Amino acid sequence: MFLKSALSVCFTTSTLAVGANLPCYLVIVKSTVMYQAGKGYTEYDPAAVQQMAGRAGRAGYDTEGKCIILVHSCTHIPVQV
Repeated sequence: MFLKSALSVCFTTSTLAVGANLPCYLVIVKSTVMYQAGKGYTEYDPAAVQQMAGRAGRAGYDTEGKCIILVHSCTHIPVQV
């Protein structure tokens, strides 16, 4: 329904950003940490954040895209634009 514009907003988990082709104009990453059983909260791998951001502004769908990343504090996430 999202791809057919029947839904204008789609809330997903981080795993959907890697497994599905869901191009959009705006991606909001609510947090850069995830909970892992036995380890507690850990930072996302920078490649995972880049995959999530990569859903925005996909060629063939948009001419540009935007990604907003919300963090409590930034430790080390290198970002290439």
